[in-house]
Amino acid sequence: MNVLFAIVTMKLYQEYAEWWPLLSAPAEYAEEAATYSDVLRSACITPPTTLLELGSGGGNNKAGGT
Repeated sequence: MNVLFAIVTMKLYQEYAEWWPLLSAPAEYAEEAATYSDVLRSACITPPTTLLELGSGGGNNKAGGT
């Protein structure tokens, strides 16, 4: 792994993490998260009570979903 890439990546997840909501606000994902939720619920015979979400990126789809 490139050392510079590793340093930048560490900063993204540590020093700069608190800035992420300013660049990608959770409220901006509410409609998209609701669509995912509707599609998943309509695909199930019985309503799901839990969901394992893998690869959620910044997590804002989950933040907007219920």
